[in-house]
Amino acid sequence: MWNDEIIVPVMGSKPIGYLLQWLYSVEDHPPTFYFFIKLVSLVSKSDFALRFPSMVLGLLSVFLMYHIGKTWLGEKGGLLAASFMAVSVPHIYFSRVVRFYSFAIVLCLLGVMLLAKFMERRDNRTLAWFATILGALLLAEYTSIMPIVALGLAMLAVILSGPGRLRLLWRFAVYGVAAFVVPGFFLLLTSIQKVEQSGQVSLRNALDNFLAGLAWLATGFEHRPSGNEYWIIGVAAALALVGALRLAFTNRRLLGICLSFVLCGLLVILLIRPGYTLAFWHLFYLIPVLALLGASAVQAVLPVRFQTAAALGISLAGSILILGPLHARFYSATAYDDDTREMGRAVASEVLPGSVTLLDLNAVDSVNWYADQFCLTNRLKDQIVTADSTPLTVNVFLCQGGYLGHLVNPWFPVSSWAEVKQERLLGVSSLVKAVVPRTPLHPLDFSGASQEFDAHPGRFYSAVYSAEKVMIYPYWGNMVIPTENEKPATFMYRFANPTGTGNKYIVLKIHYRNEGKDNVFKAWTQFDAEGQVNCVQSTGPETPDQDRNGDGSYVERVVSLRRERPFTTLTVGFALSCALESPQYPTSNLSKTGFKRLFVTARPYGPDLMNESTLDPDVELTGLKSVEHDGDRFWRWATGPRSGLSFTVDRKTTMRLTYSMTNPMKDQGYALTVNGEKIAEERGMPVQNWTEEHAVKVVDFTAKPGRNTIDFQFEKINHVNDSFSEADSSPYTVAFTALRLEPVPDAAR
Repeated sequence: MWNDEIIVPVMGSKPIGYLLQWLYSVEDHPPTFYFFIKLVSLVSKSDFALRFPSMVLGLLSVFLMYHIGKTWLGEKGGLLAASFMAVSVPHIYFSRVVRFYSFAIVLCLLGVMLLAKFMERRDNRTLAWFATILGALLLAEYTSIMPIVALGLAMLAVILSGPGRLRLLWRFAVYGVAAFVVPGFFLLLTSIQKVEQSGQVSLRNALDNFLAGLAWLATGFEHRPSGNEYWIIGVAAALALVGALRLAFTNRRLLGICLSFVLCGLLVILLIRPGYTLAFWHLFYLIPVLALLGASAVQAVLPVRFQTAAALGISLAGSILILGPLHARFYSATAYDDDTREMGRAVASEVLPGSVTLLDLNAVDSVNWYADQFCLTNRLKDQIVTADSTPLTVNVFLCQGGYLGHLVNPWFPVSSWAEVKQERLLGVSSLVKAVVPRTPLHPLDFSGASQEFDAHPGRFYSAVYSAEKVMIYPYWGNMVIPTENEKPATFMYRFANPTGTGNKYIVLKIHYRNEGKDNVFKAWTQFDAEGQVNCVQSTGPETPDQDRNGDGSYVERVVSLRRERPFTTLTVGFALSCALESPQYPTSNLSKTGFKRLFVTARPYGPDLMNESTLDPDVELTGLKSVEHDGDRFWRWATGPRSGLSFTVDRKTTMRLTYSMTNPMKDQGYALTVNGEKIAEERGMPVQNWTEEHAVKVVDFTAKPGRNTIDFQFEKINHVNDSFSEADSSPYTVAFTALRLEPVPDAAR
C-alpha cells in the first residue's frame, strides 16, 4: 500500500477519540470510510483484506453500470457500458486501493438508477432514497459535492417536468435536509478547521486542473499527457463526442444527465477554485459518464447484431492490455518513493532486536504497520543503545533516490558521517547498515568552554551514554523523538570529573520542543550514585521561546548546578512521552516533542572571592567593584556606605570570613554585621600607602539555614564626607586585598 492507502488502516487502528480529533483537525476527507476499514481490520489486516471491499464495490459498479446502460440504451447498450467500465484504467485503480472512491462511484450509480426509477414512478419513497444517497455521497468524499450538484439539478429538472411539482419539491427539500444533517455537520467542522489553510488559484489553473483530470480518466496516465499519448485522448474525445451526438437525437434526458455531471463539476471547480487540493482522481464520478458515452458511440457506428461482440472485444482487448503492456502500472511493488512493505519485512528479518534505526518520519506509521504484522516484537519501536564503547550499527532506511528527510540525500550521504558496511535494495527503497564509533563518557571541561551535544545521528549515537525507545526526526536540524505514542523514551549523557574534587559550577542549556497537548519532557541530573534530581518538567503544549529560521522552534531552559562535595561522574538524563493528542499529518504526532541539543559549561569555584574565574556562583556581591590588579597585586574597591555579600547554606553552619584591606582615608572606621548582628568593628584606621596592607583578620560566625547577609558599614566615603582623590569621584571607602568565605574545617570547630 502507498501513503494514501495505508493512512486509512493506520488511522483506523488508533483509538476512536484520537481518530475523530485527527479527522477534525488534520484530514480533508469525511470519517465514514475510516470507520468502515476499522471494522475490516478487526477481521484481517492483510493488504488483500483491506483492499477487498474496494474490489467488491468495483465489481458491483460494473454490474450497476450494466443495469443503467440497459435502462437508458437497451440490452446491448448495457453490455457496452459495462465493458467500458470494466476495463477503465482509473476504475480498476479505484477498485484495488484502500480508498473511498469505489464506494463513491457505486453511490453515484445508485443515484442515477434512482433518478431513472423516479422518472417512472414519481413516488416519495424513491425520492427519499435518492436524497439519502446524496447525503451518503458527501459522507464518502467531500469532492462528491460535484456529482451531488449534478444529480440534484437533474432531479429538480425531472420534478419540474411532471405532475405534483410543488408537493414533490417540498418532499425533496425535507428529505434533503434530513439526509444532509450529519454529513453537513462534518463538512462544516472540516471547513471551519481548514479555513486558514484554504486558498484559491486562478480560473486558468482551475480549468487546467479539470482538463488534466479528464485526460487521466481517458488514459490512466499519472502525469500530463505528452507525445503519442495525445492520440489516446483524441480517441476518447471522439467517442464521447459521437456518443453525445447520438444521445442528442435518441435520448436527450440521458444526454442532459451526462452533461450535468461534466458541467456541474466544472462549474463547482471554477467557482470555489480548490486548485490546491484538486487531484486528477477527484473526477472519479465522470467514469460512468464516459462509459455511457462510449457505449452510445459504439451503438452509433455498429449495427445491433455486432454490438454484443463489440462489448466482448472491448473487454478482451482491455484485459490483454492491462495484463500485458500495462501490467507494471497495476502490479509493480510501488509507484512512489517508499516501499514500506519491504521495509517492514526488513525490520522483522534483518534488524536485530534493540538495533538503532533511522527512517523518514513520513514512513514511520507505514513501516510500523507492516512490521507489526511480520514480527512479534517490532524492533523499530524497541531501539536500545547500551552503555558501552563498542561501535554501534545503525540501520538506515532510505527512500527512492537515497533520501531521508534533510538528513540523508545524495549530497549528504550516510558515508559522510558513518562507515557504510552494507547496502541492499528493498523494492524501490534501500537499507544501509552503517557503523558509528562510540564515546559514551565525556570529561568535563572546567575551562568554561561550552560542550555541545545535538541530535544529528552521527554525533548523537556516538556521544549518548544510553538510550531506549528513541529515534531521530530527520528535519530542521534533527530532533530526538519517541518511537511510539504514550511509551516513555529515555536517554542520558554521562560526564566524568577529571579532578574528582568538589566546588564545581556547571551550567546546562537545554533546547527542546514540546508542542503537543499532554506531552511530557523531563530532564534530570545525578551525581555519582546519588538520587536523581529533576531540573526540567514540561507538560505540553509549551510555547517556544524563539523561532530559528530553518531550525524550527524550541524552548530553551538553563539549569545551574553548584556542587560542593567531591564527585566522579555527572549524569544528565531525559525522558520524553508523546500523548495521543494534537494529531498531525501524515499520521504521527511524535515530532511534537523532542530533544534538539544540550550545551554544558563547567568551571571550578572556591572560597577566594578575589578570584573571579572561580567565584562561587551562590555568593552575591554588593558594593564591591570587579577585581583589579597591578602585576601580582590584586584588589577590589568597596563603595559606601555599605559593602558586602550574601550566600546560602542548607543547615546551621560555622563559617569563617577572612579579609584584609588598604585604607586611603584618615580616621576610617567600619562595623561588620552578619544578618544585622554586629560581630566586629574597627575605628581610627590609619591612612596607608598603596603598597601597605592592613593586617589580615579572621572572623568566625554561625550562619543560619537559608540566605545570609554580611555587611561592612564604613564611616568615610570618597567625595561624600571625605576625599582622598580629587581626580576620581567614585564613592570608594577601602580596597580589599583579601576576601575569603568558607566553612570552618571540622577540626577547628
